[in-house]
Amino acid sequence: MPDARTGAGRPPWGPMSAPPAALAVTHRHPWVLVAGIALPVAVAVLAWWAGSALNFLDQGTDYATAPPSPLSPGLLLPGVLALAALAAAVVVWVRAAASRRLRPAWWVVQALASGAGLVTGFCLAVIFVDTVDANIGAGLAVLFGGPLVVVLLAGAAAVSLVLARARGRRAWAGEA
Repeated sequence: MPDARTGAGRPPWGPMSAPPAALAVTHRHPWVLVAGIALPVAVAVLAWWAGSALNFLDQGTDYATAPPSPLSPGLLLPGVLALAALAAAVVVWVRAAASRRLRPAWWVVQALASGAGLVTGFCLAVIFVDTVDANIGAGLAVLFGGPLVVVLLAGAAAVSLVLARARGRRAWAGEA
């Protein structure tokens, strides 16, 4: 039995306050969190794989060595695994949104994070292209891609903080 004067034996949040938002999300729905992390990573790997496939199609005379085929096991396995992870993550998020375990506003965070993954994957494909004269593309990828990724991730972090704070206020007021 908790002590009424000191609150010993109670969780750090009382009946008039909600648990921290991060604890509530990870404790109740861990697969939604895992899928939310896997989705931008899978998008980045798929973008890199697609960029590597485009590199294979553009075979010119200035290759020191021919680029590997995107169907080679070294490139096919990451692409297939990323596609499977992307499909599973989207299914988990759609089911969570349909059952109202995930607010639709979190899709904005996911879109920003996945956009950062897309830019990262394409920049990596450009940076690691197998041509002799690829320095200009790599420099442009770093010059423009890097800041774009930072802006997208900062936007995702800002929106997620706003959503987490709004969720905590509603739960404290007894609305959630």
